[in-house]
Amino acid sequence: MTPIQLSFTAFGPFPKNEVINFKSLGKNPLFLINGPTGAGKTTILDAMSFALYGKTTGDERGGDQMRCDLAAADTLTEVVFSFHIGNASYRMRRVPDQPRPKARGEGFTQQSSEAQLWQLDEQGEPQKLLVSSKVTQANHAIQQLLGLSVDQFRQVMVLPQGQFRKLLTAGSAEREKIFSQLFQTGIYAKLEEALKRQALELNRELESINDSRQALLRQHDLEHTSALGVALDAADSHRHQMHLANLYAQAAFSSAEKVLTRAEQLAATYAQLDTLITKREALNEQSSLIEQDKIKLNAIERAKSIAAVYQHQVSAQASLAAIRERLAKAKTHTEQATIEFQRAQTRQADIPALQDRVCLTQEQIQKLERYSALVNDFQSAQSLYQESSLQFAEASTQREQKRASLTSSVESLDQWVAYQKQQSQLTEGLSAAQQRVFELTAAVELAQKRDILEKQRNDCKARLDESRSAGLRFKAEFDECESAATRLERDWHLGQAAILSKSLIPGEPCPVCGSQDHPSPQPSTIEVPTQEQIKEARLQVSLKDQNLTQERSNYRFINKELDKCINDLSECEEKLKDNAVLSLKDIESKLSEAEKQHQVGQQADIERRAAGEQIDKLNQQINTLRAELELLEQEVSRFRAAKEVAAANAGKLSADLPEEYRDSSVVEQALVNSRTALANDNKAIEDITNAIQAAYTSLQSQSAVEQAISEELPVVETQALQARDEFTQALKASSFDNEEAFKEAYQAIDSASSLQERLLQYDNAVTANNAAIDQLKEQIGSQERPDINRLSDDLNSYQHAKTEANKHWVAADHQVSDLLKTQERLDAIALKAQELDKAYAVVGTLSQVANGQTSSRVSLQRFVLSVLLDDVLLEASHRLLLMSKGRYNLLRKEERSAGNVASGLDLEVEDTYSGRVRAVETLSGGEGFMAALALALGLSEVVQAYAGGIRLDVLFIDEGFGSLDPESLDLAIQTLMDLQQGGRMIGIISHVAELKEQMPLRIDIETSRLGSRIAMADL
Repeated sequence: MTPIQLSFTAFGPFPKNEVINFKSLGKNPLFLINGPTGAGKTTILDAMSFALYGKTTGDERGGDQMRCDLAAADTLTEVVFSFHIGNASYRMRRVPDQPRPKARGEGFTQQSSEAQLWQLDEQGEPQKLLVSSKVTQANHAIQQLLGLSVDQFRQVMVLPQGQFRKLLTAGSAEREKIFSQLFQTGIYAKLEEALKRQALELNRELESINDSRQALLRQHDLEHTSALGVALDAADSHRHQMHLANLYAQAAFSSAEKVLTRAEQLAATYAQLDTLITKREALNEQSSLIEQDKIKLNAIERAKSIAAVYQHQVSAQASLAAIRERLAKAKTHTEQATIEFQRAQTRQADIPALQDRVCLTQEQIQKLERYSALVNDFQSAQSLYQESSLQFAEASTQREQKRASLTSSVESLDQWVAYQKQQSQLTEGLSAAQQRVFELTAAVELAQKRDILEKQRNDCKARLDESRSAGLRFKAEFDECESAATRLERDWHLGQAAILSKSLIPGEPCPVCGSQDHPSPQPSTIEVPTQEQIKEARLQVSLKDQNLTQERSNYRFINKELDKCINDLSECEEKLKDNAVLSLKDIESKLSEAEKQHQVGQQADIERRAAGEQIDKLNQQINTLRAELELLEQEVSRFRAAKEVAAANAGKLSADLPEEYRDSSVVEQALVNSRTALANDNKAIEDITNAIQAAYTSLQSQSAVEQAISEELPVVETQALQARDEFTQALKASSFDNEEAFKEAYQAIDSASSLQERLLQYDNAVTANNAAIDQLKEQIGSQERPDINRLSDDLNSYQHAKTEANKHWVAADHQVSDLLKTQERLDAIALKAQELDKAYAVVGTLSQVANGQTSSRVSLQRFVLSVLLDDVLLEASHRLLLMSKGRYNLLRKEERSAGNVASGLDLEVEDTYSGRVRAVETLSGGEGFMAALALALGLSEVVQAYAGGIRLDVLFIDEGFGSLDPESLDLAIQTLMDLQQGGRMIGIISHVAELKEQMPLRIDIETSRLGSRIAMADL
C-alpha cells in the first residue's frame, strides 16, 4: 500500500481542510513530519488510520472524539485518503458521528457515521463505487484489500506513539496471528484443523464401535464375546427340541381336524333333510290356494272369448261421451265470442274523440320544437353571463388577496430589516469572544496539568520521605549485619587456634611454628562458628547492601522526579499568567461564561445570515406580487366587459321564449310527453279497429264448429246403441252369471300367464322335494346325528397346543438367528475397529504433531512461522548490529514456555558485550526503539521476499528517536535511508532538532490560537 493523497477537515487540532499530496515528496521518499508538541503530528497518522479502519493509531480516542473544537459549526468533519495497492488505486472517505446544525430551524442534529470506497481510474477519478455508505462493509473491504487488521496495520506499517514496542514484545500467540496474516500461512492452520478433525472423527467412530459391541452383548446378557459360542450351542439344542414338539402337535391337530370335517359334513346332510321336510309341509299347506288359482285361470279363459265384443262396446260409449263434451265446449266458445264482439262494437264510439286529440297534439309538438331551438341559444347566453360574472368575482377576490399579501410582505420586510440590524449588533464581539474561549480553554488544560503536577509533587515528597526513612532503616540493618559478620569471622579465627592447640601432641612438632615443646596451649573459651554460618552472615550483608544501594538509587530517582515536577509546575504557572492565582473551578467557570457569550454571538451570526436570506426572499416576493396585481387589474376589466355583453344577449332572447320553457330539459320533457301521447292515441285507434275485426272473425269460426259437431252427434249415438246390444247377446251366450263376474275375470286376463307359471312351479317343487328327501335318507343310511360342539372343543384344544408349540419353536429359532446375526455383526465390528485403529495410528499421530501436542508444544503453523521468523531475525539483527554498534542480536527463544502457554515464537536479545542472552523486555527505551525498528524493517524485507501476497511499501514511525544519542540517531537514519533506496516510502514523526537538520523533506505543522495547519517545506 502506497499513499497518494490525504485530505481531512475539522479533524484533531486542524479546524479547516488540510491536504497532503504524497506524490509531491517524490518517489519512495524519506521525509519528516515536524512540529511542536501537541501541534498534531500524530493526527496525520490518526487521519490515515481512521480513513482506512475507522480507528485512530493509538485507539485512545474514537472517531467521534476527533472533531476540532475550533472548527465552524457548519463545517463537516471528514477524512479522504487515496492510495495504491499494486496496480490499482482506491479512495476511502469517512465521516464520524458528530453534531451538525439543523437544515431548518434552530439547534443541532446528529450526523451518523458513514464511509465510501471507490476504485480510481488512471487519472485518479472515481471509476467504480465499491461501498456506498455502510461502515461495516467498508471495514471488511479495506481488510480484504490490505490483508491486515487495524492492530496489524499499527504494528507493521504505522508504528504509533506508545505502540512501537508491541511488535517486539508481543507473545508467541499474538506474533503468530500477525505473521500468519503477513505470510499467508493459513493453509497450515487449515491442515492442522483438518488433521485434528479427522483424528476426532476416527476416535468418535472407535468409541461408537465399542459402544455398539457392548450394546450387542448387553442385548443377550453376555459379558464378553467368548460367551457367545456357548449361548449359541445351547440355543441350537433348545431349538431342535422345540421343533420335534411342534411336529407332534401339528399331527394331532390334523387328525382332529379331519374327524371334525367328516362330522360337519354329516351334520350338514341332516340339516338339509330337516329343511326339505319342513319345505314339504309348507307345500302341503299351499294346496287349497293352488286349487283357487286353477278355478280363476278357467274363468279367465272363458272371458277371453267375448273380450273383443266387450271392448267394442266400451269404445263406442267413450266416443259418444267425447262428442257430447266437444259440443258443450263449442257452445261455450260461441257464447264468449258473441260477448267479445258486442264489447268491441261498444269501443268503436271512442274513435272520433281520439282523432281530435291527435290533431291537437301534433300542433303542440310543432310549437315545442320551435321553443327547443330558442332555448339552447338562451341557455348559452345565460351560461356565458354566469361564467363572466363568476370570473369577474374571482378576479376581484384574487386582486384583493394580492393587495393584502403585498401589504403583509412589506410589513414583514420592515420587521426582518429591524431584526437583522439587531442581530448584527450582537455579533460585533464574536471574534473577541472566540479568542477568549480559545485562551480560557488553554488555561483550563494548563490548570488541569497544574493540579496533576501538584498532586505528583506532593506524592513525590511523600515517597521521598518514605525512601529516606527506608534508607536509614536499611543502613542500620546493613551496619548490624556487617558487625555480626565481622564478629563471626573473628570468632572463627580465634576458634582455629583453640582447635590447633587441642591437636598438639607432646614431643611432636607444631604445624605452625615447628616447636616440639607446648608449654601453654590456648584453651577454647567460645563456640567456634562454622563456614556455613559465616557464608550466611556475609550473604545477609550482601542482601542488606543491595537493599541499601537500591533504595539510594530510588531516592535519587524520586528526587529527580520531584525536581521535574517543580520545574513543570513553574512553567504551567508562568503560562497561566493572570489565571495562575485562580483555581481550576474558577477558570472553568470563566470558560463556561465565555463559551455562552461565544455561542450567543454564533447564534446571532446565524440569525443575521438567516434574516438576510429572508429579506432577499421578501424583496423578490414583493416584486412578484406587484406584477401579479397588475395582471389581475387587467383581467378584472376584461371580465366586466364580457359580463355586460352576455347580459344584453340573454335579455333579447328571453322576450321570444315563455318563462316556463326557458329550461331545455323542460322543453325536451314536454316534447317527449307530447310525442308519447300522440303515439298512444294512434295506437288506441288502431287497437279498437283490430279488436272489432278479430271479434267478428272469432264469432264466425266458433259458430261453424258448433254446427259440425251437432250434425255428427246422432251418428255416434246410433253406433253406441248397436255395440251395447251385441255385448248383451254375447254375455247371455257365455257361462258367466252376470256382467260383474265377467268384468272380474276380464280384469284378470293380464295375470293369466303368471298364474300358469305359479301352478307349474308348485308342481315341480313338490316333485323335486320328494325326490331329494328320498335321496338324502338313502345317503344317511344308519349313521347317527354327530355332536359337533364336543368335536369343536377337542379341535380347539389341539389348536392351542399346536400354537404354543409353534410359538416356542419360532422363539427358539429367532434366538438362534439373533445370536448368529450378533456374531456376524461382532465380527464386522472387530474388522472395522482393526481398520480404524490402523488409520488412527497414522492420522492421530499426525494430528498431535501438527497441533503441537508434543513435548515441544510447537504446532505445524508455528514451526513454519518460526522458520520465517528466523529469516526476519537475520535481517533485523543485521540492522540492529549496525545501529547498536555491534552489541545486540535478536534471537528466537528455543526453550519451551512454562505451563500450557504457546511457545516457539518468543524473542530474546543477545548482548555481545556480556555474552549473555536475555529477554527483549530488559532493553532500555533507546535500545528497545532500535530493536523494534530493526525488527519492523527486517519483517518488511522478508515479507516481500517471500511474496506472501502483501506488500509493505510504506512505513510510518511516530517518535522514539528522542531516546537515541547522536551516534545511534545517525546509524538509525542511515538504516532508514538504506531501506528507502530499496523502494520504500518512510515517514518519521518527531520534534528532535537533529532530524530536522538532517532531513530536508518535511511536512511542517504550524500551530496558533486558531488551531493548526500544514505547511509543506520547500522541496
